[in-house]
Amino acid sequence: MNIEWRPLKSHEISLLQSPESLYVFDLRGTNVLTSIKIPDFWKYENIFPWILQNQHVVVNEDYARLTYSNSNRYVIARKNDDPRISLMERLDSTILRDFSAIWMGIPNSAADLLAQKNNIPISFSFTDFQDYNDKYKQKELFGDLTPDWKKVHSESAATSYLAKDSSWFLKRRHGSGGWHVLNLASITLEDIRLAFSRSTDWFVEKKVVGKVYSIQCLRLPNENKTFVFGLVNQLIEEGTHFIGGRILPMSDMENHLREQIEQAINKLEGLLKNYEGFYGIDFIVDDAKQLCVLEANVRMTAMTIPVLVANNLNKHLDFLEDIKKNKIAADDIVVAEDLVRMTADVLRKPSKSS
Repeated sequence: MNIEWRPLKSHEISLLQSPESLYVFDLRGTNVLTSIKIPDFWKYENIFPWILQNQHVVVNEDYARLTYSNSNRYVIARKNDDPRISLMERLDSTILRDFSAIWMGIPNSAADLLAQKNNIPISFSFTDFQDYNDKYKQKELFGDLTPDWKKVHSESAATSYLAKDSSWFLKRRHGSGGWHVLNLASITLEDIRLAFSRSTDWFVEKKVVGKVYSIQCLRLPNENKTFVFGLVNQLIEEGTHFIGGRILPMSDMENHLREQIEQAINKLEGLLKNYEGFYGIDFIVDDAKQLCVLEANVRMTAMTIPVLVANNLNKHLDFLEDIKKNKIAADDIVVAEDLVRMTADVLRKPSKSS
């Protein structure tokens, strides 16, 4: 696979230029804690239009509050009282008669069922999504590029690491983001018991101290090419929770680190098969300038769209989540609103002091 580092703009990406497709961005496919009502999902339903032009895109009714830079054709799936209900479950299925395909930024099992019922192709199935995002398989492929880790399938196995020392994280095999990362230095036996009541597929990962980054990638197997189109210094709260990121010039990546990232991209090829689309790789750079790959998120990530918006503007911006309404600056780009918490996700010009 040929690798090209270039800050792609959304109009250059053919996958985003299909008038016969219905475009959907729904983060619920990443959620394995389905019993918890997470209102954040509603705000993400309205961010896809930022990188589309003259396409059909599913949104909820709050889309009209945002000032998009492009024009699109909106298909509205209204919110209800339960944020766990996906966009596709709320969509009038007769609308699909007007389209030749569904393009999912993140797969969802409800979308798979709807596509099957209406005999319409879908870009990315939930079954493939689970396979590509299997952290066991990823870790095995990354080899010595990733921190020390070990599968744990029982409470007692996990507890032994809690007793041994505090320099381990407990992570879920099919987890995504900080909701499925437990710091063994700060949790209790009851936390571990609750984790294993939900799943027995966990692993421990050795803590690595350093700055957390991600790259944003676009894989085009028909062209035998992967584009690296974004470099992000992630902002992490309490050691596990993603709260935003600083979009950096790709020239900031030192040559020896770039070579190691390209090794990781090539190793990941053993898992991706015919996958066509976006993904991100998270990694840490320690004080000795050594790189450790944490995981790949094979889907559109929380940074995919903010990076493309910044690229479209030829700017390097900060993406900040959950900013209080009275803290929004006049020149911030509000890309999403949370009307439950009364906050917004914004793109902001970095301060000179940062």
